[in-house]
Amino acid sequence: MVWGLAAALASGITRDVRFLAAALLFFGWFVHRSGSTKRQSVALAVLAVLFFFYGYLTIRAHEQKMGIFKSLALGSADPICLDGWVSSFPRYRYGGMSFVLTTHLDDLPTEILVRTKEYFVQYGDSLSTRGRIYRQRPDRQTSYARYLCGRGLVGEVRVPPAGVSRADGQNGGWLARLVFWPIHDRIRRELVMALGARAGLPVALLLGERGYLDRGTRDAFTRLGISHLLALSGLHLGFVAGFLLIVWRLLRFRNRFLLIVPLSAYVGVVGFIISLTRALVMAVLLIVASVIHRPLNAVAALGNAFVLILLFRPWAFYSVGFQLSFLATYAVLLCVSSMDFKKGKDLAGRIWQGIRSSLLVSASAQLWVAPIILHYFGRVSLLSPISTLVFVFPVAFLLLGSGLCVGLAIVWPAAGNAAFGGLDLAVRVFDAILERAELLSPARVALPEPNIYLYYTGVVMLFYARQKRWRKTAAVVLMLVAFVLSYGA
Repeated sequence: MVWGLAAALASGITRDVRFLAAALLFFGWFVHRSGSTKRQSVALAVLAVLFFFYGYLTIRAHEQKMGIFKSLALGSADPICLDGWVSSFPRYRYGGMSFVLTTHLDDLPTEILVRTKEYFVQYGDSLSTRGRIYRQRPDRQTSYARYLCGRGLVGEVRVPPAGVSRADGQNGGWLARLVFWPIHDRIRRELVMALGARAGLPVALLLGERGYLDRGTRDAFTRLGISHLLALSGLHLGFVAGFLLIVWRLLRFRNRFLLIVPLSAYVGVVGFIISLTRALVMAVLLIVASVIHRPLNAVAALGNAFVLILLFRPWAFYSVGFQLSFLATYAVLLCVSSMDFKKGKDLAGRIWQGIRSSLLVSASAQLWVAPIILHYFGRVSLLSPISTLVFVFPVAFLLLGSGLCVGLAIVWPAAGNAAFGGLDLAVRVFDAILERAELLSPARVALPEPNIYLYYTGVVMLFYARQKRWRKTAAVVLMLVAFVLSYGA
């Protein structure tokens, strides 16, 4: 049911009525199969239509603000003055920083990306800025506009250091301003001061800030097809949750509900980015369901997270990271649910089963996200499943090791300095392995973009063929194929 509402909401955001029709068809099938009353079917259909218009009107209002900013950019080449407050955690990099400034254009609250070489800006500060509107190259205007829209931004302003001045007052939530942001800033400063030029990877894995990463490391991750390991998501939150569960067991804590507190704190310290927020919503729903002894399907929890995030930030649907994150997670959940986890008879059998299962999960995720990657980037890495299997555990080690080193440095500086020495060695070894792997790996392959509807129809058919559920789902698959073909996708 929740996926039907998600489809209706997405159809309103994209203004594609076909998804709304598919959602209403899904509700009719759901009510018929569950034996519910016609009133429930009508209620769900009305709710789907409301979701459609909510998404449609929200995106239309956002496009209206983008039009106002565009007319402002075309109207004058002089620097513009904007008054507002810092509504995102500032992202530092060598040579400057960037943050989101919430201001007003024609009495409409608007979020604008600000890039500056000033360093004193803090989350929640009220600022007065004076800078020039940034205009992307003509060949990149469409993709850049989509990038801004995916973050809920209407444009970008480049501000010199002299163009930033503080104003009176503080804004934003008190918890983020007084707790999460100071911790975020302290962690970054500890890592940069201890590791110097090698702090880029720990900062990116722990806080999601890629400004300190050198171009060589970024290119290596891209060539190997493991850029998703740099984007904080459910995988990284799973590493943190696994570590906390080990600590829970050592301390003999049996209340799993308390796990929500440290996971929420970590997501808050990072800055409530969408991919981590999605993973947190799923984790909270599953933990609550297990505590109250009510079963909850992980795929249903993913749908709940999808709907909740789009209700608060509908424009996130246009974000490439949002699309890749949800598709990859959906593929992993489907693959894991179809696996047989019987233990092998000997050690070699268990090791082979673990490697095979990991490869299947990684390949399944790559299969589901391939059309999106080809649409935006035009190239894919054929070694991505194997590269992911090789580097996922070193990434987990660096993530958890960075957090432990920072914690020791704050609590016990002497032990923290020794731990940072070990972390610096680990980063050096990781960089050496990454460099060798990049030299041995082939270049990414350029492939034509597939028909996305027919592609996913084939993927669904392959999944059900593997599940041996053709008799129960043949009608649904045929209906899906007929729907795609009838609309000439």
